[in-house]
Amino acid sequence: MVLQLILLAVLGTYALVDYVLLTNYLVIGDLPLWPFVSTGLLLGVLGVQLGKGAPQAERFGLAALLCVIALAATYPGLQRYALVVSPEPLTVAYDNTETGYFEHSHYPAIDQRESSIPEYWQSLPSEVTYTFFLHESELGFVLIDMAAVYEKSRAFYREDGR
Repeated sequence: MVLQLILLAVLGTYALVDYVLLTNYLVIGDLPLWPFVSTGLLLGVLGVQLGKGAPQAERFGLAALLCVIALAATYPGLQRYALVVSPEPLTVAYDNTETGYFEHSHYPAIDQRESSIPEYWQSLPSEVTYTFFLHESELGFVLIDMAAVYEKSRAFYREDGR
């Protein structure tokens, strides 16, 4: 039972800290489902095994919490994985086909139409090529380093007085 709580605290802390540290990265493309399922199942079973000797309700309750935290930790884990397998970003030119929507023939589209900076996206001329820095994972999704975009948008809003 104590091991379950320690594992729960460690995974929860990792998920929170790494999620906050990776806020400049945006996932595009389809995330694979199998890492989430396998991590949840593995830690759910491990939680049940570690809880032997505890009352059944507590044992399965903590195993369920461990499973949920493991699922939450998988997302930043996949982001971190993409940064490890592709430490140097690729510079890729995307076409701005409409406000906040960028397309490339070989990479997933970048859809920022619902982002929190609509005025910035509207200020960019359409039908122009923009450069993004991508980290390719080997799992079918791509990680975009949005630090440069966020810096430009902050400068835009400072100049605009918003």
